[in-house]
Amino acid sequence: MGTINYLEALKLQHKLMGAQLHYTQRGGDNTSHGPHQAILYPIILLRDIGLGARKYVEKLELTMIELASIYGVKAQAGQKCETRVWVEDRKIRDHISWISIQHGY
Repeated sequence: MGTINYLEALKLQHKLMGAQLHYTQRGGDNTSHGPHQAILYPIILLRDIGLGARKYVEKLELTMIELASIYGVKAQAGQKCETRVWVEDRKIRDHISWISIQHGY
């Protein structure tokens, strides 16, 4: 009996699910997005809006928490010094790269 590598297993899993597999250069392992799930990736040069990374992330956190509440979802900021938004025990991801910041949510 042969073995199957990780990428082939992932392709097979997506095929069985009827899902499409897209490749990106954003890092990480793999992410699955369900039907009707909005995927947003704003890419912002922080110097153009006059904010540091920390302040931008804090403002984005508040925006995400307020937006979630509009839809009846209780979201909350992470612990002190932790820049993440949580819905129950699940976090909404973020990524900072050099002078630009990219968030997937």
